[in-house]
Amino acid sequence: MDRSKRDSCPHCGGYCLSRWARACLGPARSVRCATCGQRVSVAWLPGIFLSLLIGVAATIGGGLAVFYLVPDSPEWWAVVFVVAGLLSSVLPALAWNRFVPLVARNAT
Repeated sequence: MDRSKRDSCPHCGGYCLSRWARACLGPARSVRCATCGQRVSVAWLPGIFLSLLIGVAATIGGGLAVFYLVPDSPEWWAVVFVVAGLLSSVLPALAWNRFVPLVARNAT
């Protein structure tokens, strides 16, 4: 999908919201478009699937990183967990912006 189309409002096609606001937007929540004022949200199915995938990947990846990178030195586990935590918050936000589309919501 084209980047400009992915970031545009499904109602008017104009600028909708910032990347950070979109990363914080879940399927159960809707916000108003900055251009037209209509309600937009993110799609349910891609959002749920991506959330589950990221949770499983972060759990397995964090466990493997701790086990293989610092098997004999527990004092480094905290460092590995902090780095894994940062990666597991930044990468999902980028993936959310890339793969979960904006959808039109009815005003309620």
